[in-house]
Amino acid sequence: MKNKRIIAAAMATGMAVSLAACGGSASTTDTTGTADAATTEAADAATGEGTGFTVQLGPNPETLDPALNAAVDGGNTLITIEEPLLIIDENNEIQPGQAESYEVSDDGLVWTFHLRDNKWSDGQPVTANDYVYAITRVLTPETGSPNSWLLTCVKNANAVLAGEMDPSELGVKALDDKTIEFTLESPTPYFLALTDTRVMMPQRQDIVEQYGESYGAEASNMVYNGPFKLETWTHNSELILVKNDQYWDAENVDVDEIDLVVISDTQQAVMAYQNGDVDNVTLTGDMVSMYQDDPEFSNVLGSFNYYLMVNTTKDGYDNKDLRQAIAYAIDRESLCTNVLNDGSTPAYNMVMKGLVSNADGEDFVDASGQYFQYDTEKAKELWAKAQEETDLREINIIYDEEKDFAANTAAFIQSQLESTLDG
Repeated sequence: MKNKRIIAAAMATGMAVSLAACGGSASTTDTTGTADAATTEAADAATGEGTGFTVQLGPNPETLDPALNAAVDGGNTLITIEEPLLIIDENNEIQPGQAESYEVSDDGLVWTFHLRDNKWSDGQPVTANDYVYAITRVLTPETGSPNSWLLTCVKNANAVLAGEMDPSELGVKALDDKTIEFTLESPTPYFLALTDTRVMMPQRQDIVEQYGESYGAEASNMVYNGPFKLETWTHNSELILVKNDQYWDAENVDVDEIDLVVISDTQQAVMAYQNGDVDNVTLTGDMVSMYQDDPEFSNVLGSFNYYLMVNTTKDGYDNKDLRQAIAYAIDRESLCTNVLNDGSTPAYNMVMKGLVSNADGEDFVDASGQYFQYDTEKAKELWAKAQEETDLREINIIYDEEKDFAANTAAFIQSQLESTLDG
């Protein structure tokens, strides 16, 4: 990650666009979009005579520590090698994962999960304490987990994160080796969806403590409870995943090997695809229109948003008028059509289209408000107020320079803001 002096804001709901080879031993998967979708598609890819496939991963994962990983590339790897309590399938239905059953109290505050028999890749049993340790580690301030906010529904989580309570007072405990009990601060209707995230992936305390800061940095520095295990990790080159024979459902895992090739540049990825070096690549920008008529082209609306996280603890960035001025100054329609050009749709709130519907079957996005639609006059008005209230005139953003769409998006937004906002 490198710094660029540029401005960005919440922008678009992503589209997973790819080229995938067919026939022979090649199988296909899409490594873009949500981690859950990638898991399902990777499993579905094992067809015909194929016993393995090779896909473009994107950038080299910074870490495969579930507590610290917050990127798509690492997330798409983790969902294949570590299994959380439950799994959301391709139809957004909850399926058993490491937990084969669960129950919830009448008041919605206490959730109890019962684990199936399973082993880590080194043969040791997976236990409830492995999950309790992992969740406690995520919510311990010293860990610095970027994913801790996902678990603030757990009783006392906010107090523990603030250093006001000891982690032992968290509302999660192992009743026995196969039973985990969560107590929540208040009824949380989406709690089951959280059980399919990386914060619900188990971690072995002895392994984490043995490797310390290098845990999750090498294939040999981890153990695995998912359908695959990481056999080798050649940094900035490839990650080779092989079938985990200790996995509880190994007999139904039809793929023997998945090779994840680290390629960030889209043109380079397409060349690798054309040369037969990879079976699936993700397209961005002009490459989409170039290949959209190819019979091997496909696109799927992904359940993820591109957005900016603003550090409101810094002077100026905490100014509401400034942030809203930026949001109104961005033409998301133009961004999706002219820059991303991959089927992405404008995002005007943090819930992406297709994620959830209400009782009447209406998509949440259609049923809720559409905020901060492009309005240059309102942007100028708010910007004028912000200039009176703060001395901030220059904004920094950190984005991933290894991803070409990120650089193009940042340049587009810089142009938009410079042409709309004075000063």
